[in-house]
Amino acid sequence: MLSVEGVIPASLVPFKEDQTIHQEGYQDHIRELASNDRIDGILSNGHAGESYALTSNERAKIVSLAKDASKDTEIYSGVSGSTTGEVIDDAVNVQEAGADAVMVDPPATPITGRPRAAIQFYQEVTNAVDVPVVLFQTSAASGQNYAPDLLAELATIDGIVAIKEGVWDVDHTQDDIVALREQGIDVNYLMGNDEHLLPCYAFGVDGTVVELAAAVPEYICDLYSSVRSGELQRAQEIHQQLMPLLDVIYQDPKHDSSIRLKKLLELQGRLPTSIPRKPALPIPEAETEQIKNELERLGLL
Repeated sequence: MLSVEGVIPASLVPFKEDQTIHQEGYQDHIRELASNDRIDGILSNGHAGESYALTSNERAKIVSLAKDASKDTEIYSGVSGSTTGEVIDDAVNVQEAGADAVMVDPPATPITGRPRAAIQFYQEVTNAVDVPVVLFQTSAASGQNYAPDLLAELATIDGIVAIKEGVWDVDHTQDDIVALREQGIDVNYLMGNDEHLLPCYAFGVDGTVVELAAAVPEYICDLYSSVRSGELQRAQEIHQQLMPLLDVIYQDPKHDSSIRLKKLLELQGRLPTSIPRKPALPIPEAETEQIKNELERLGLL
Protein backbone atom coordinates (compact mmCIF):
# COMPACT_ATOMS: atom_id res chain seq x y z
CA MET A 1 0.00 0.00 0.00
CA LEU A 2 1.12 3.56 -0.74
CA SER A 3 3.26 5.13 1.99
CA VAL A 4 2.30 8.76 2.58
CA GLU A 5 5.46 10.51 3.82
CA GLY A 6 8.00 13.26 3.18
CA VAL A 7 7.32 16.93 2.42
CA ILE A 8 3.75 17.41 1.18
CA PRO A 9 2.61 20.97 0.39
CA ALA A 10 -1.06 21.80 0.93
CA SER A 11 -1.99 23.53 -2.32
CA LEU A 12 -3.80 26.88 -2.61
CA VAL A 13 -6.70 27.61 -4.95
CA PRO A 14 -7.04 30.90 -6.87
CA PHE A 15 -10.52 32.18 -7.72
CA LYS A 16 -11.71 34.55 -10.41
CA GLU A 17 -13.75 37.71 -9.80
CA ASP A 18 -16.93 35.72 -10.50
CA GLN A 19 -15.91 33.26 -7.73
CA THR A 20 -15.25 30.35 -10.09
CA ILE A 21 -12.04 28.35 -9.77
CA HIS A 22 -9.15 29.80 -11.78
CA GLN A 23 -8.35 26.44 -13.33
CA GLU A 24 -5.30 27.47 -15.35
CA GLY A 25 -3.84 29.33 -12.37
CA TYR A 26 -4.36 26.33 -10.12
CA GLN A 27 -2.72 23.96 -12.57
CA ASP A 28 0.27 26.29 -12.94
CA HIS A 29 0.56 26.23 -9.14
CA ILE A 30 0.51 22.43 -9.13
CA ARG A 31 3.08 22.24 -11.96
CA GLU A 32 5.43 24.48 -9.99
CA LEU A 33 5.14 22.34 -6.86
CA ALA A 34 5.48 19.08 -8.79
CA SER A 35 8.62 20.33 -10.54
CA ASN A 36 10.42 20.46 -7.18
CA ASP A 37 12.17 17.11 -6.73
CA ARG A 38 12.22 17.61 -2.94
CA ILE A 39 8.44 17.41 -2.82
CA ASP A 40 7.00 13.93 -2.12
CA GLY A 41 3.31 14.57 -2.79
CA ILE A 42 0.73 17.37 -2.95
CA LEU A 43 -2.42 17.80 -0.89
CA SER A 44 -5.52 19.18 -2.56
CA ASN A 45 -8.66 20.23 -0.71
CA GLY A 46 -7.11 21.00 2.63
CA HIS A 47 -7.83 24.13 4.66
CA ALA A 48 -5.23 25.91 2.55
CA GLY A 49 -7.29 25.12 -0.54
CA GLU A 50 -10.44 26.56 1.08
CA SER A 51 -12.07 23.15 0.78
CA TYR A 52 -14.71 24.18 3.33
CA ALA A 53 -16.00 26.66 0.72
CA LEU A 54 -16.10 24.14 -2.16
CA THR A 55 -18.83 21.71 -3.15
CA SER A 56 -18.02 18.01 -3.32
CA ASN A 57 -18.10 18.22 -7.13
CA GLU A 58 -15.66 21.14 -7.04
CA ARG A 59 -13.33 19.18 -4.79
CA ALA A 60 -13.38 16.32 -7.29
CA LYS A 61 -12.63 18.82 -10.06
CA ILE A 62 -9.69 20.19 -8.07
CA VAL A 63 -8.24 16.67 -7.82
CA SER A 64 -8.74 16.09 -11.55
CA LEU A 65 -6.97 19.35 -12.38
CA ALA A 66 -4.12 18.51 -10.02
CA LYS A 67 -3.68 15.01 -11.44
CA ASP A 68 -3.53 16.37 -14.98
CA ALA A 69 -0.86 18.90 -13.98
CA SER A 70 1.24 16.92 -11.52
CA LYS A 71 2.97 14.40 -13.82
CA ASP A 72 4.21 11.61 -11.54
CA THR A 73 3.71 13.43 -8.23
CA GLU A 74 1.05 11.81 -6.05
CA ILE A 75 -2.06 13.84 -5.28
CA TYR A 76 -3.82 13.45 -1.96
CA SER A 77 -7.19 14.99 -1.19
CA GLY A 78 -8.92 16.16 1.92
CA VAL A 79 -12.51 14.95 2.37
CA SER A 80 -15.19 16.21 4.72
CA GLY A 81 -18.89 16.29 5.49
CA SER A 82 -21.46 16.58 8.24
CA THR A 83 -22.35 12.89 8.25
CA THR A 84 -20.60 9.60 7.57
CA GLY A 85 -22.52 9.31 4.32
CA GLU A 86 -21.40 12.75 3.13
CA VAL A 87 -17.77 11.98 3.95
CA ILE A 88 -17.96 8.66 2.10
CA ASP A 89 -19.55 10.31 -0.95
CA ASP A 90 -16.82 12.94 -0.94
CA ALA A 91 -14.09 10.30 -0.59
CA VAL A 92 -15.50 8.21 -3.44
CA ASN A 93 -15.80 11.30 -5.65
CA VAL A 94 -12.18 12.35 -5.21
CA GLN A 95 -10.97 8.77 -5.55
CA GLU A 96 -12.76 8.52 -8.89
CA ALA A 97 -11.18 11.85 -9.87
CA GLY A 98 -7.73 10.33 -9.33
CA ALA A 99 -6.74 10.96 -5.70
CA ASP A 100 -3.94 8.61 -4.60
CA ALA A 101 -5.02 8.85 -0.95
CA VAL A 102 -7.63 10.72 1.10
CA MET A 103 -7.19 12.74 4.27
CA VAL A 104 -10.33 12.52 6.40
CA ASP A 105 -11.43 15.51 8.45
CA PRO A 106 -13.52 14.76 11.54
CA PRO A 107 -17.22 15.00 10.62
CA ALA A 108 -19.17 18.10 11.62
CA THR A 109 -21.22 15.87 13.94
CA PRO A 110 -19.03 15.55 17.08
CA ILE A 111 -17.63 12.05 17.65
CA THR A 112 -14.55 12.78 19.74
CA GLY A 113 -16.34 12.14 23.04
CA ARG A 114 -17.72 8.78 21.92
CA PRO A 115 -14.87 6.41 21.04
CA ARG A 116 -17.24 3.82 19.56
CA ALA A 117 -18.67 6.45 17.19
CA ALA A 118 -15.20 7.54 16.07
CA ILE A 119 -14.07 3.96 15.48
CA GLN A 120 -17.20 3.11 13.50
CA PHE A 121 -16.85 6.28 11.43
CA TYR A 122 -13.31 5.48 10.29
CA GLN A 123 -14.09 1.82 9.72
CA GLU A 124 -16.95 2.73 7.41
CA VAL A 125 -14.93 5.34 5.52
CA THR A 126 -11.91 3.10 5.02
CA ASN A 127 -14.16 0.25 3.86
CA ALA A 128 -15.78 2.52 1.26
CA VAL A 129 -12.59 3.47 -0.62
CA ASP A 130 -9.76 1.59 -2.29
CA VAL A 131 -7.06 4.19 -1.59
CA PRO A 132 -5.08 4.74 1.63
CA VAL A 133 -6.60 6.94 4.30
CA VAL A 134 -4.86 9.64 6.33
CA LEU A 135 -6.50 10.52 9.64
CA PHE A 136 -6.52 14.25 10.39
CA GLN A 137 -5.92 15.08 14.05
CA THR A 138 -7.37 18.58 14.00
CA SER A 139 -6.69 21.51 16.31
CA ALA A 140 -7.35 21.33 20.02
CA ALA A 141 -9.18 24.66 19.76
CA SER A 142 -11.79 23.05 17.49
CA GLY A 143 -12.87 20.57 20.16
CA GLN A 144 -12.78 17.90 17.44
CA ASN A 145 -9.35 16.46 18.19
CA TYR A 146 -8.96 12.92 19.52
CA ALA A 147 -7.49 12.03 22.90
CA PRO A 148 -4.10 10.30 22.52
CA ASP A 149 -5.38 6.84 23.49
CA LEU A 150 -8.29 7.09 21.07
CA LEU A 151 -6.01 8.37 18.32
CA ALA A 152 -3.78 5.34 18.82
CA GLU A 153 -6.77 3.00 18.60
CA LEU A 154 -8.05 4.69 15.43
CA ALA A 155 -4.60 4.33 13.87
CA THR A 156 -4.91 0.54 14.02
CA ILE A 157 -7.92 0.50 11.66
CA ASP A 158 -7.11 -1.27 8.42
CA GLY A 159 -6.62 1.23 5.61
CA ILE A 160 -5.27 4.09 7.74
CA VAL A 161 -1.65 4.58 6.72
CA ALA A 162 -0.82 7.95 8.30
CA ILE A 163 -1.90 10.64 10.74
CA LYS A 164 -1.67 14.32 9.96
CA GLU A 165 -1.07 16.08 13.26
CA GLY A 166 -2.62 19.54 13.18
CA VAL A 167 -3.51 19.86 16.84
CA TRP A 168 -1.43 23.08 17.27
CA ASP A 169 -0.48 22.19 20.84
CA VAL A 170 3.06 20.92 21.41
CA ASP A 171 2.16 19.12 24.65
CA HIS A 172 -0.73 17.34 22.97
CA THR A 173 1.47 16.45 19.99
CA GLN A 174 4.02 14.89 22.32
CA ASP A 175 1.31 12.88 24.07
CA ASP A 176 -0.01 11.65 20.71
CA ILE A 177 3.42 10.47 19.63
CA VAL A 178 4.06 8.71 22.94
CA ALA A 179 0.69 6.91 22.73
CA LEU A 180 1.44 5.66 19.22
CA ARG A 181 5.00 4.58 20.01
CA GLU A 182 4.15 2.85 23.27
CA GLN A 183 1.72 0.63 21.38
CA GLY A 184 4.09 0.08 18.45
CA ILE A 185 1.51 1.26 15.91
CA ASP A 186 2.89 1.25 12.38
CA VAL A 187 1.52 4.40 10.74
CA ASN A 188 3.37 7.39 9.35
CA TYR A 189 3.21 10.53 11.44
CA LEU A 190 2.92 13.75 9.43
CA MET A 191 3.38 17.12 11.10
CA GLY A 192 1.10 20.02 10.24
CA ASN A 193 1.59 22.47 13.12
CA ASP A 194 2.83 25.33 10.95
CA GLU A 195 3.89 27.63 13.77
CA HIS A 196 5.68 24.92 15.76
CA LEU A 197 7.50 22.96 13.07
CA LEU A 198 10.98 22.91 14.60
CA PRO A 199 10.02 21.43 18.01
CA CYS A 200 7.50 19.07 16.43
CA TYR A 201 9.92 17.82 13.78
CA ALA A 202 12.37 17.18 16.61
CA PHE A 203 9.97 14.63 18.10
CA GLY A 204 10.79 12.48 15.08
CA VAL A 205 8.20 12.33 12.30
CA ASP A 206 7.79 10.68 8.91
CA GLY A 207 6.73 13.75 6.98
CA THR A 208 4.99 17.08 6.99
CA VAL A 209 1.78 18.40 5.41
CA VAL A 210 1.78 22.19 5.54
CA GLU A 211 0.51 25.11 3.49
CA LEU A 212 3.84 26.87 4.07
CA ALA A 213 5.48 24.30 1.80
CA ALA A 214 3.30 25.59 -1.04
CA ALA A 215 4.59 29.14 -0.49
CA VAL A 216 8.18 28.76 0.75
CA PRO A 217 8.99 25.15 -0.17
CA GLU A 218 12.76 25.41 0.02
CA TYR A 219 12.63 26.74 3.59
CA ILE A 220 10.33 23.93 4.71
CA CYS A 221 12.35 21.27 2.88
CA ASP A 222 15.57 22.62 4.40
CA LEU A 223 14.08 22.77 7.91
CA TYR A 224 12.69 19.25 7.69
CA SER A 225 15.85 17.71 6.24
CA SER A 226 18.09 19.54 8.73
CA VAL A 227 16.18 18.11 11.68
CA ARG A 228 16.11 14.64 10.12
CA SER A 229 19.88 14.69 9.59
CA GLY A 230 20.61 16.00 13.09
CA GLU A 231 21.82 19.44 11.96
CA LEU A 232 20.13 21.24 14.84
CA GLN A 233 22.03 24.52 14.51
CA ARG A 234 21.08 24.78 10.84
CA ALA A 235 17.45 23.97 11.71
CA GLN A 236 17.44 26.70 14.37
CA GLU A 237 18.79 29.22 11.86
CA ILE A 238 16.05 28.38 9.34
CA HIS A 239 13.38 28.55 12.04
CA GLN A 240 14.60 31.96 13.17
CA GLN A 241 14.55 33.20 9.57
CA LEU A 242 10.96 32.05 9.18
CA MET A 243 9.58 33.31 12.50
CA PRO A 244 8.81 36.91 11.43
CA LEU A 245 7.00 35.61 8.34
CA LEU A 246 5.05 33.13 10.48
CA ASP A 247 4.00 35.97 12.78
CA VAL A 248 2.53 37.78 9.78
CA ILE A 249 0.85 34.78 8.15
CA TYR A 250 -0.64 33.41 11.38
CA GLN A 251 -1.72 36.64 13.01
CA ASP A 252 -5.38 36.91 14.01
CA PRO A 253 -7.63 35.92 12.44
CA LYS A 254 -5.55 32.77 11.90
CA HIS A 255 -8.22 31.33 9.64
CA ASP A 256 -7.09 33.81 6.96
CA SER A 257 -3.61 32.26 6.75
CA SER A 258 -4.33 30.66 3.38
CA ILE A 259 -5.54 33.98 1.95
CA ARG A 260 -2.34 35.65 3.15
CA LEU A 261 -0.29 32.91 1.53
CA LYS A 262 -2.20 33.38 -1.72
CA LYS A 263 -1.34 37.07 -1.55
CA LEU A 264 2.32 36.11 -1.01
CA LEU A 265 2.24 34.01 -4.19
CA GLU A 266 0.38 36.72 -6.09
CA LEU A 267 3.02 39.30 -5.12
CA GLN A 268 5.67 36.95 -6.50
CA GLY A 269 3.73 36.34 -9.72
CA ARG A 270 3.21 32.67 -8.82
CA LEU A 271 -0.60 32.89 -8.59
CA PRO A 272 -2.79 35.02 -10.87
CA THR A 273 -5.07 36.14 -8.05
CA SER A 274 -5.44 35.96 -4.26
CA ILE A 275 -9.22 36.35 -4.29
CA PRO A 276 -10.82 34.08 -1.67
CA ARG A 277 -14.15 32.27 -1.92
CA LYS A 278 -16.88 34.36 -0.27
CA PRO A 279 -17.89 35.09 2.43
CA ALA A 280 -14.15 35.43 3.14
CA LEU A 281 -12.70 38.78 2.09
CA PRO A 282 -9.31 39.81 0.68
CA ILE A 283 -6.80 40.73 3.35
CA PRO A 284 -6.37 44.42 4.27
CA GLU A 285 -3.71 46.49 2.54
CA ALA A 286 -1.75 46.76 5.80
CA GLU A 287 -1.32 42.96 5.87
CA THR A 288 -0.31 42.97 2.20
CA GLU A 289 2.46 45.43 3.08
CA GLN A 290 3.60 43.21 5.93
CA ILE A 291 3.86 40.24 3.58
CA LYS A 292 5.72 42.32 1.01
CA ASN A 293 8.19 43.45 3.67
CA GLU A 294 8.82 39.84 4.74
CA LEU A 295 9.38 38.73 1.15
CA GLU A 296 11.91 41.52 0.69
CA ARG A 297 13.64 40.60 3.95
CA LEU A 298 13.98 37.00 2.77
CA GLY A 299 15.13 38.04 -0.69
CA LEU A 300 12.06 36.49 -2.30
CA LEU A 301 10.67 39.59 -4.02
